[in-house]
Amino acid sequence: MSAAEIVAAAESEATEEPRVIEHKGVEYVIPDPLDFPLEVVYAENEVEIVRLVLEAHDERQWKTYLSTKPTIRDFQELSEKVNGTAGN
Repeated sequence: MSAAEIVAAAESEATEEPRVIEHKGVEYVIPDPLDFPLEVVYAENEVEIVRLVLEAHDERQWKTYLSTKPTIRDFQELSEKVNGTAGN
């Protein structure tokens, strides 16, 4: 899924309120899709998109996530939650 498709999908469910997701025992605040940084449109990969979204609320969130020593499988699960395509 391209960055533009992710933003478009997220916009269709926009509530203008941040939402909190839980992942591996840590809570992350995800801004409303219309409050995502514009850079997500130009992001070249999913890792960059998720990093930008997490850092949009608080730049420490990405560092917190990395401190959990995630695997690629773990990142895929987080990405689905950030993009609103999986349950919390």
